[in-house]
Amino acid sequence: MQTKTARKTHTTDQIKLILFFVNTFTISWVLWFLGAGKNPMLHVLGTFGPTITALGMVICYEGFSQLKPILSGVAKWRIGYRWYFFVFGIAILIPLFAMLIYICKGGTIIQTNDPHLWYLVIPAFFQILVLNVL
Repeated sequence: MQTKTARKTHTTDQIKLILFFVNTFTISWVLWFLGAGKNPMLHVLGTFGPTITALGMVICYEGFSQLKPILSGVAKWRIGYRWYFFVFGIAILIPLFAMLIYICKGGTIIQTNDPHLWYLVIPAFFQILVLNVL
């Protein structure tokens, strides 16, 4: 038989879990709806709905003091360098392979050798990285 404190903690955890899912779906779908066809950055931001919700719930229930230990663990990755090369290599190779198939099937390459548009290379790279890889 559970004690009153154990039942209260269990119920509180259930409420937090339900709030997490409701907030995650709300944040994600609202941002996706607002960004549909108009603003792709809102669409990308909507994919971070679970992260936004989790950080918000930590701040609400635990306070800002508990946010630092959580965020400090983000940079502590215990994986080898070869996995970084694998992940970023796949992110480059898959679009190149898709372009190769497109060209082999008779597609044409868009001419992007206009020297007046050189400054668009870096933003285009990050747009492709964010929208296609993440």
